[in-house]
Amino acid sequence: MTDFISAARMSSPAYFEDPKEARAQAVAVALEIIRARAGAATQHVNQLTYEFDNLSKYADQIQAAMESGGE
Repeated sequence: MTDFISAARMSSPAYFEDPKEARAQAVAVALEIIRARAGAATQHVNQLTYEFDNLSKYADQIQAAMESGGE
């Protein structure tokens, strides 16, 4: 979990002025979450399909949280 928090902090606009860099970091955090969740799943293929279908949504939510300062 600490890795997720560190990566999420790095995606904060305070760390990246360029929106593309902030987005790349949000996607990286989302991929780490997917990796952790899929590794714990019993049906890996179905879980990966589901998670990757939601990758953009996860990244949007992470990026919005970082931009709002976590409020």
